[in-house]
Amino acid sequence: MAVIALTIKRTTTPHIRSCRTCEDAWNTLQAMFGGRNAARIDFLKKQLDKIQMDEGDDIVEHLTKIRDLKEQLLSIDEVIP
Repeated sequence: MAVIALTIKRTTTPHIRSCRTCEDAWNTLQAMFGGRNAARIDFLKKQLDKIQMDEGDDIVEHLTKIRDLKEQLLSIDEVIP
C-alpha cells in the first residue's frame, strides 16, 4: 500500500487513505483515472491520424510510435478500423 501512496500525487492520496488493501486502493484509482475519456480518445486518434515519417527517420521508431498509440486506444476498448 505504501508503494502506491508514494507514487501518486499528494492531491490524490486522500482518495485512497481509507482503503484497507492494495486492491481497494488500485480499484479506487482505476475508477478515478482509468475510464474512457472522450477527450483522450480524440487526442489519441488525432495523433494516430497525423503521424508521419520524415526523411531520415528510423522506421523501427516510427512503427513503435504507431503501435504505442494503437495499444493505448485498444487498452480503453476503442476499436481501430
